[in-house]
Amino acid sequence: MNQNSGTNTGFPWYLSDDLGKILFAEVECPGVWYISAEGRHVVAREYYLVERQTEAISDAAKAYGEPLQKHPEVLSYDFEVLTSGAFVVRYEIARYRKRNHMPVLNDHTMLSESVFGREYYPEYFGRYAVPLITPRGFTTRYRELMHGVFFVETDTCDIMLAVCYPLWKTELTDFTLRYSEQTELDRERGIDNTLGYSFFPYESACLAALELIDIHPNLRKSDLVSVRELMTTIWMHHQDYLEMWKQQDPSFHPVLIEAFYQFLEQNQKDSQSSFDLNEGTDWLHF
Repeated sequence: MNQNSGTNTGFPWYLSDDLGKILFAEVECPGVWYISAEGRHVVAREYYLVERQTEAISDAAKAYGEPLQKHPEVLSYDFEVLTSGAFVVRYEIARYRKRNHMPVLNDHTMLSESVFGREYYPEYFGRYAVPLITPRGFTTRYRELMHGVFFVETDTCDIMLAVCYPLWKTELTDFTLRYSEQTELDRERGIDNTLGYSFFPYESACLAALELIDIHPNLRKSDLVSVRELMTTIWMHHQDYLEMWKQQDPSFHPVLIEAFYQFLEQNQKDSQSSFDLNEGTDWLHF
């Protein structure tokens, strides 16, 4: 066995100077290696290595790669760096294997890699498309709140917040997801298979919007949402949500926790304060 390889024989390069000791290596398609390396990091790092000459990977994908110092004919893609291009390479591996009737590797399908990769590589995959079909009819009008998040109006006169799979799966609380709705197709096939949008009716969209704003503070500048009126709406209509956050560890969502504590203090001083049921809840400017 080659001293640089883990379970694979014939690994063609000595990479100690570039990436460290190779713990595991295998070919995933012609000219493309998956490796695990023990280098200067505390834990092992994962990489794709792509030979410049391979035809299995496009020039567009190769443009993301970093040439190895000792082997400039090899491009590296660090899994820990979201902009390294690893998503793009993984997608093209899945495409090559699909075209050549090879089995799927580790559930990495063309669909899964494009849905997750689109968040970081819209110049390659394209931007998230607005969903044309919702649980409450067809989309007739929409505005983008952020990449992968849309306010939509439907032909049933409903307004909903549509959140793409990678964002709702990782950034929204279970509490808020209880209010989400799915299309008939996503329910039939399983949304973890279709990787579809979650839709929030207007009445509960304020919860999802606030959690996204907490994680993406630049959304505070959006002309679509008034944060002050958004929080007033939650104060008036979602006290159970406030109680849930009061019990959370502030280190998880410090901005949200602090804001709600301020609201609680203000309410304790004056039960009406500035929170009037008849005003201050028009949070969506759509």
